[in-house]
Amino acid sequence: MHFFAELYHFFGLNEALFLAINQHHAAVVDLLARAGSALGNFWNLPLLVAVLVAVALAPSWRHARRLPAGWPRRDAVLRLLLVLVIGWAVAMAVVGTLKVGLHLPRPPMALGEDIVRVLGSAETSGSFPSGHATFAALVAATFWRPAGLAARIALVGWVLWVCVSRIVLGAHFPADLVAGCACGVLSAWAARALLARYARSQRGALARGR
Repeated sequence: MHFFAELYHFFGLNEALFLAINQHHAAVVDLLARAGSALGNFWNLPLLVAVLVAVALAPSWRHARRLPAGWPRRDAVLRLLLVLVIGWAVAMAVVGTLKVGLHLPRPPMALGEDIVRVLGSAETSGSFPSGHATFAALVAATFWRPAGLAARIALVGWVLWVCVSRIVLGAHFPADLVAGCACGVLSAWAARALLARYARSQRGALARGR
């Protein structure tokens, strides 16, 4: 536990970087931070699911023949949907367990409410890891493989936006965000591994049934 504490604080750099970002505010920065935090909320999953379902069903629409060239295949979209949903479930379990098990204090509790500038309501749940960063990284990792260069740059920008927004709002230390990103990426990997294993078992069952 002592080693983890040293790694978490990283010789004071964790707190120093947090304060360097949190203490500088402007109207536009605060607005962008609120927006980034709202978009990175774990409970935005239904919206993404609805978008993917709409894309998957598009070839069935009346004007399907007018779909643009390069429109993704239905099976590919459904696979992305499965990776996202399964990864979300894995991430929720991992993040929830770590938050409750470690129960590290949020910045206002760790540094003092007179030092940390909090925008909105102060959050009291465990600080490590960040659920917002986890969700943002999960989304980015889910769409990374089929994305082109421009889309990948946008995905990285999206993750950074969400992460920085959590510091600006006074909700998380940088270490919480790094851990959250790792949880998101690993959750997407776990979802793909589970799907691949299921596909192999199905192929094996079909082969044995012949």
